[in-house]
Amino acid sequence: MNSNRLQGTVSWFNTKKGFGVIESGGTEYFVHHSNIVNETNNRSFLNEKQEVSFIPYQMPANGHKHVASSVKDKDGQVLDFSLSHTHIHPKTQR
Repeated sequence: MNSNRLQGTVSWFNTKKGFGVIESGGTEYFVHHSNIVNETNNRSFLNEKQEVSFIPYQMPANGHKHVASSVKDKDGQVLDFSLSHTHIHPKTQR
Protein backbone atom coordinates (compact mmCIF):
# COMPACT_ATOMS: atom_id res chain seq x y z
CA MET A 1 0.00 0.00 0.00
CA ASN A 2 1.15 3.55 -0.79
CA SER A 3 2.76 5.17 2.28
CA ASN A 4 0.79 8.40 1.64
CA ARG A 5 -2.48 6.55 2.25
CA LEU A 6 -4.26 6.74 5.60
CA GLN A 7 -6.47 4.12 7.20
CA GLY A 8 -9.91 5.15 8.42
CA THR A 9 -13.42 4.08 9.31
CA VAL A 10 -16.58 5.39 7.65
CA SER A 11 -18.54 7.36 10.28
CA TRP A 12 -21.53 7.82 7.99
CA PHE A 13 -22.39 8.07 4.31
CA ASN A 14 -25.56 9.47 2.75
CA THR A 15 -26.22 7.43 -0.40
CA LYS A 16 -28.95 9.80 -1.59
CA LYS A 17 -26.70 12.88 -1.49
CA GLY A 18 -23.47 11.02 -2.33
CA PHE A 19 -21.18 12.14 0.48
CA GLY A 20 -20.10 11.25 4.00
CA VAL A 21 -17.33 11.28 6.57
CA ILE A 22 -14.34 9.03 7.22
CA GLU A 23 -12.64 9.23 10.63
CA SER A 24 -8.90 8.65 10.90
CA GLY A 25 -6.68 9.44 13.87
CA GLY A 26 -9.25 11.74 15.45
CA THR A 27 -9.73 13.77 12.25
CA GLU A 28 -12.88 13.73 10.12
CA TYR A 29 -12.41 13.66 6.33
CA PHE A 30 -15.19 14.61 3.92
CA VAL A 31 -15.69 12.03 1.17
CA HIS A 32 -17.67 12.51 -2.05
CA HIS A 33 -18.87 9.52 -4.09
CA SER A 34 -16.66 10.63 -7.00
CA ASN A 35 -13.56 10.02 -4.84
CA ILE A 36 -14.39 6.33 -4.29
CA VAL A 37 -12.38 4.01 -6.56
CA ASN A 38 -14.33 1.10 -8.04
CA GLU A 39 -14.08 -1.14 -11.09
CA THR A 40 -17.21 0.07 -12.87
CA ASN A 41 -16.93 3.86 -12.41
CA ASN A 42 -20.60 3.86 -11.37
CA ARG A 43 -21.79 6.03 -8.49
CA SER A 44 -20.38 4.41 -5.37
CA PHE A 45 -21.20 4.50 -1.71
CA LEU A 46 -19.63 3.43 1.57
CA ASN A 47 -21.11 1.57 4.52
CA GLU A 48 -21.07 2.82 8.09
CA LYS A 49 -18.08 1.34 10.04
CA GLN A 50 -16.45 0.14 6.80
CA GLU A 51 -12.65 0.21 7.02
CA VAL A 52 -11.03 2.05 4.11
CA SER A 53 -7.78 3.65 2.99
CA PHE A 54 -7.49 7.01 1.27
CA ILE A 55 -5.19 9.85 0.29
CA PRO A 56 -5.84 12.96 2.40
CA TYR A 57 -5.73 16.50 1.10
CA GLN A 58 -6.87 19.94 2.19
CA MET A 59 -9.23 22.14 0.23
CA PRO A 60 -8.82 25.90 -0.18
CA ALA A 61 -10.28 28.14 2.52
CA ASN A 62 -13.86 27.98 1.15
CA GLY A 63 -13.99 24.17 0.93
CA HIS A 64 -13.90 21.33 3.43
CA LYS A 65 -10.78 21.44 5.55
CA HIS A 66 -9.95 17.71 5.28
CA VAL A 67 -10.94 15.64 2.25
CA ALA A 68 -10.47 11.96 1.39
CA SER A 69 -9.52 11.14 -2.19
CA SER A 70 -8.80 7.86 -3.98
CA VAL A 71 -10.82 5.92 -1.41
CA LYS A 72 -10.14 2.17 -1.58
CA ASP A 73 -10.49 -0.80 0.74
CA LYS A 74 -8.33 -1.04 3.86
CA ASP A 75 -5.59 -2.85 1.89
CA GLY A 76 -5.45 -0.21 -0.85
CA GLN A 77 -7.35 -2.33 -3.37
CA VAL A 78 -10.29 -1.25 -5.55
CA LEU A 79 -13.56 -1.57 -3.63
CA ASP A 80 -15.91 -4.46 -4.44
CA PHE A 81 -19.56 -3.36 -4.37
CA SER A 82 -21.12 -6.72 -5.17
CA LEU A 83 -21.94 -7.35 -1.48
CA SER A 84 -22.58 -3.76 -0.31
CA HIS A 85 -25.75 -2.45 1.23
CA THR A 86 -26.76 1.11 2.01
CA HIS A 87 -26.69 3.02 5.27
CA ILE A 88 -27.95 6.58 5.52
CA HIS A 89 -26.95 8.76 8.44
CA PRO A 90 -30.11 10.11 10.13
CA LYS A 91 -28.74 13.64 10.53
CA THR A 92 -28.32 14.01 6.76
CA GLN A 93 -31.66 12.50 5.74
CA ARG A 94 -33.61 15.59 4.69
